[in-house]
Amino acid sequence: MKKTPADWEIHPLSHFIEKLESGVSVSAKDVYAGDGAPAVLKVSCVSGGVFYPEENKRISESDLTRAKVTVRKGTILISRSNTQELVGESAYISRDYPSLFLSDKTWQTTFRQDSRFDARWLGYVLTSPSVKKRIGNISNGTSGSLKNISKESFLSLEVITPPPIEQGKIADILSCWDRAIVRTEKLIAAEGRLKRGLMRRLLTGEKRFAEFSEQKWKRVRLNEICEINRRTLSEKTDPAFKFFYLDISSVCKGKVSSPALKIRFKDSPSRARRIVRKNDILMSTVRPNLQAFAWFTDEADDVIASTGFAVITAKREADAAFVYHSLFSDETTRQINALIAGTNYPAVNPSQVGALKLRLPRIDEQRRIATALNACDRKLGLLRQRLAALKRQKRGLMQKLLTGRIRVNVTGDVG
Repeated sequence: MKKTPADWEIHPLSHFIEKLESGVSVSAKDVYAGDGAPAVLKVSCVSGGVFYPEENKRISESDLTRAKVTVRKGTILISRSNTQELVGESAYISRDYPSLFLSDKTWQTTFRQDSRFDARWLGYVLTSPSVKKRIGNISNGTSGSLKNISKESFLSLEVITPPPIEQGKIADILSCWDRAIVRTEKLIAAEGRLKRGLMRRLLTGEKRFAEFSEQKWKRVRLNEICEINRRTLSEKTDPAFKFFYLDISSVCKGKVSSPALKIRFKDSPSRARRIVRKNDILMSTVRPNLQAFAWFTDEADDVIASTGFAVITAKREADAAFVYHSLFSDETTRQINALIAGTNYPAVNPSQVGALKLRLPRIDEQRRIATALNACDRKLGLLRQRLAALKRQKRGLMQKLLTGRIRVNVTGDVG
């Protein structure tokens, strides 16, 4: 392993930070306050070295005078209380936010005037994987879901420190990746809004393709156009039969994460019963309001899903992709929310899934609608791949630049 460069030093964070200031707990409504309205920041306002000012809550009028600490340019915000994984998340602040206030779970730095360094560089150091791991290790708390950091232990953490001019060059390079990441996140958000608007118009018939404008739609129950749990493994299945098992954690919104290894039927959970085939739709019946729905498009005869899913198979008069997109529609969402309202364990059963009502055009129009929405999904998928690649590149570059494995000269070249 390459040693730390000879001209780099090691300093505790207290060498750079004179004080860590936090806000207070205030009464707030869990709604975005909007531009300029007084708001308190959530702990989610800092993530991956990026500041998200929209992660805030509107402060109740009765508590406006209690909020004191606003977000200042040139500081670093640090989440001092969070889960083990997220405690210590931080971000450098590039401008003032006079209407955004800190909660008691977030620190803001005051830097020492007698220490020469680049605050942006220190922001990157605090988000580097090695330092984040050390911050997690010094956190404490009896709760499994909430950890805290003490000021003393945080400020005692030591970091390797290049000369100030090199700190600035490192920060300049990494900020290029940050700008690309933020731009891509904004593109994803914009494309998501575009798709939601298109869904709302296409799935209600508000927007029609000209060639279908004279055709009438009908309202149907899902079980009229689809079969629910058509294929199921029996108890007499060969104990040696191997398959990929999809449990509830395998599916999130529109995405299936297939397991890497097959399991034998004799070793499988008792819930491993739903047979999945190409073009089936997986709909989680447990907490369906979270929309863990996915359209399975792979050719496979060895995929089994948990009974926590309803496996929906389209009949001849229905297009699977159209049905899949319809499950995310506002109308279907309202029906699902009504079914689970007031329940201690939010879940629906297969008969309730089959009773969901959809608006249904003829099959040719279904396919045109699905094609348009699939195109949005493909674009979103490509943007998410780009975002993941940028984040991987940034992590790799941080590891090398912040440890001196590669150096930056005064002209900004990497060497």
